Amino acid sequence: MMTKLKVTMLGTGSPWPDVERSGPAQILWIDDQPILIDCGEKVSYQLSKANIDLASIDYVFLTHLHADHILGYGQFLLGRWFSSRKKLTLIGPKGTKQFHQQILKMYEEDIAYKLSLGRPSEGLLDTNIIEIESSGEIEIDLPKHVKVRTAEMIHSILTYAYR
Repeated sequence: MMTKLKVTMLGTGSPWPDVERSGPAQILWIDDQPILIDCGEKVSYQLSKANIDLASIDYVFLTHLHADHILGYGQFLLGRWFSSRKKLTLIGPKGTKQFHQQILKMYEEDIAYKLSLGRPSEGLLDTNIIEIESSGEIEIDLPKHVKVRTAEMIHSILTYAYR
């Protein structure tokens, strides 16, 4: 049986706020598995609007760490944690792990409070982070044994395209 691929555009905006557009974010569907590419502003809202449950997303790929591509990550991460105990895998260029840890640090008091109430740490503190070292194939356990290749793009900061 052939793998079915589909793309859902969640946001195609730029760094400048626009009431009619959201920050860069897309869902790549591999059959019924949604994979989030970039995490721009309003991504959680756009996912809800598209009837895509945050808990259904197990993989997030970041193309690069410009603000307009990552501003929605904190809300996505915490919102997903509230609705899921499933492990998240975050893939991106060098600096992705530090970025993720900064988000946790920013919200450490809120996270500690929720943990003290008994909320399990699974789905948040166990995030699997893969930093891309160079162009080529990356090892990741995607559905249907899909393989991912990366290619460095010309941009003002380290940026990867995914195939």
